[in-house]
Amino acid sequence: MMKNRKASAESNACPAPEWLIETLRIYKNAVDFRDPEVESEPVPPAFQQRCREAGELAFILAKLRKERQRVDFVPLPLASYFKELGRVAGAALLPVLTWLGISDFTSSGEASIKGLFKLAKVVGLSRREALVLLRIGFAEQHGHEHMLLAHCRSNGKPDTTIGKLEECEARLGEIESQLHPELLQKLRQLEAEARFAYDSDEEGGQ
Repeated sequence: MMKNRKASAESNACPAPEWLIETLRIYKNAVDFRDPEVESEPVPPAFQQRCREAGELAFILAKLRKERQRVDFVPLPLASYFKELGRVAGAALLPVLTWLGISDFTSSGEASIKGLFKLAKVVGLSRREALVLLRIGFAEQHGHEHMLLAHCRSNGKPDTTIGKLEECEARLGEIESQLHPELLQKLRQLEAEARFAYDSDEEGGQ
């Protein structure tokens, strides 16, 4: 009976994230090679705090990546997508904002675009997906609310990310063709900044 329970618990257990396995390996190596006769110096509190913050951030990003894999592509403004991802994953997003160097997901400006697309890459959004979410947010900011985009959230092929992307891109193309030239130019500039931010983030993560 006990063996069956143990086997069941092991089968339901989630595999440890790679960053945790690597951290434990490094710690074990450090302990194994430590000279017991050499008294170690106390670790500065500031360094301990940075380590705690780095560990917390890595854990949060791992939760966001896992939830992103589960929910896949959802047609929402980019900021709303990240907020919902954090809410459903039960992840605090303040450490992520601090890491990205922005005050809020809805902040505007080059720094925010760079931060949002860095996070998009980290959690596993493709550049195409992230750009569609950016365009949805821009459309809604300029009068095209959720109801006008509802059909791209319901008519896309439910089991096909490409199908949903194509539906959204088609609808967004119609909306953008009606934008004032200055607004359209602004959108294209945002897209260019977003592409550059996504492609220039060599780390692709933490």
